[in-house]
Amino acid sequence: MRPFRKEKLASTIRMVISDLIAHGLNDPRISSLTSVTCVVLSPDLLIARVYVSVLGGGGGERATLAGLQHAVSHVRRVVAARLRVRNCPEIIFELDSAMKGEALTLRIIEESLRQDAEAARDRGELLTEGSDPNPDADDVEDDPHSTERDRVRPDSVDGVSE
Repeated sequence: MRPFRKEKLASTIRMVISDLIAHGLNDPRISSLTSVTCVVLSPDLLIARVYVSVLGGGGGERATLAGLQHAVSHVRRVVAARLRVRNCPEIIFELDSAMKGEALTLRIIEESLRQDAEAARDRGELLTEGSDPNPDADDVEDDPHSTERDRVRPDSVDGVSE
């Protein structure tokens, strides 16, 4: 097998299914905010796991997955027509929970930053953009591991004093 055949096939399947979800499936259960995040092929190229992400929340994910699983034979027929392979892989749809985890992580970071800003405001500190959030941090001159280049004075240009 050629080195990039598997990746190329997975990419083609992803594009075909994404286009089909956006324009070719008329099932009302399938959300218009559905995207194919990843396609993973088995080593023998007979099984394609298609990971989909549904924006929004609640039962929209389950309904979309049910609609996609109901249309899997039609999807496989369309994919087989566009691929140039002897055997079209069996398509298995799965929900991609990575996007949900990333969104949760971003939400936690934003909440932490908001709480830090509120705590600083309560202490009477005002952090502006460009101000040093940690004024007690040691400077580079005091760091024994810094190089001579790190110790250049701010009034010098390219390490040469005027």
